[in-house]
Amino acid sequence: MYRALLFAGLFAAACLGSGAASSQPACPHGDQSDISKKDVAFARDMQQAMEHDDREWFADHTHYPMRYSFGAYQKTLFIRSRAEFLAKFDKLFIYNTIFAIRHTRPDCLLKEMGNVMMGDGEVWFGPFDAKGKPGTKVLLIVTIWTADQGL
Repeated sequence: MYRALLFAGLFAAACLGSGAASSQPACPHGDQSDISKKDVAFARDMQQAMEHDDREWFADHTHYPMRYSFGAYQKTLFIRSRAEFLAKFDKLFIYNTIFAIRHTRPDCLLKEMGNVMMGDGEVWFGPFDAKGKPGTKVLLIVTIWTADQGL
């Protein structure tokens, strides 16, 4: 748990900088040329949904089965349906996940192998087609990592 809090604090320091409202610190992820306007808009929408505790938005914008990793040893389970996602929402979105979503700068994202990271890897989202296969039509959450010990 200490490790997760330490990473959250370091991430916040890197993304929030000195707190001066007039100047943004440089993005620690470097070049943002592979981040699309669609990626930025999805990150902002996710922040709005978290701010308003809009569980339905999250359930509607998740690819199933969704990978759920947890704990220090990175155990992995899968959330297989919208109903299961909503039933486990409070265990999926705990302090480190909520912090990552709220404090990620949408103009400073990391993209790896087509998926976009929020926080320090707590939430990943990527593009899918209308049938739920990798594509370009819609962005959906694909992975959530929490510091908790599991569902």
